[in-house]
Amino acid sequence: MHTTRRAALTLAFLGAGATLAGCTSEDSPTPAASSTTVEQPTSSPEVTSPTTEPEAPAPSSEAPEPTTEPSDDGTPGAILGSEMQVETFAGTYLAPSVEGAVVTVDDPASSELSASWIASAVPDHPGAYLFETVALTDGEPSCLALAEGAVALAPCDPDEPALLIEVTPLDSPDRVALSSAAGHLGLDTADDSLRIFDSGDQPGSVFTLVAAD
Repeated sequence: MHTTRRAALTLAFLGAGATLAGCTSEDSPTPAASSTTVEQPTSSPEVTSPTTEPEAPAPSSEAPEPTTEPSDDGTPGAILGSEMQVETFAGTYLAPSVEGAVVTVDDPASSELSASWIASAVPDHPGAYLFETVALTDGEPSCLALAEGAVALAPCDPDEPALLIEVTPLDSPDRVALSSAAGHLGLDTADDSLRIFDSGDQPGSVFTLVAAD
């Protein structure tokens, strides 16, 4: 009888111990996470932008102003009034002949004819010039005459319309057209002769004024 009761108590004690063991394993607190903290950077690292080439300055839209001041040489204003030569578009030069005509020569330096002229302004006719020969005849110069149908020399007379030569600048300051009341002086490309044209549209009517050496 006592043995049975002692065994029952033993079993009851063992059961209670098992129950306590089960409660201990289930109810035990989960280990706390580590309290070590990782410090975050206070600011994000700077990102360096790729180096870019500096932009070139935009081209100016303003066109350069044309130069209105004449240059020191190579312009009609600088050459007219001084000794000069008149070159044709073919590379020849105007020269007075001994017969009183006007011809062309290839090289003034080697020619027996003087190819030098002096353009003298005519006060009573603004813009007009007398093209006088440097070579003298009986001590007097002759003048270029642009008459209808003829290019010749004549005694210098500021009242003679054929001798009043107008000098018109062209695309380049030293390139000019020469004209009178009769028309435009030009070089005929067919036979390289000088003649009078109604207008200065043809290439042969372009002349270059060159300062004489």
